[in-house]
Amino acid sequence: MENPSIRETLQGLHENAVQMGSGWINVGKKHGVIPKEADEEKLSEMFNVFKYGLVVQNLIAENDKLDEKDIYQLLIQNLKK
Repeated sequence: MENPSIRETLQGLHENAVQMGSGWINVGKKHGVIPKEADEEKLSEMFNVFKYGLVVQNLIAENDKLDEKDIYQLLIQNLKK
């Protein structure tokens, strides 16, 4: 990225998103809905990649073939692994 201030802002947003996601995954682990051995930072990073992909898809897709329920089901299945 050419503009250092934009790069720094985006990196900060990403780090905050990963940190927040890790916190929520930790809450799920404490309540027994996410396996204790799950790596919360890695899982949070993966979900952010997924989220970024959804944002891009929503920007370019002419017609949305994904149902909200399908996305939630995918997330729930992966959190329980």
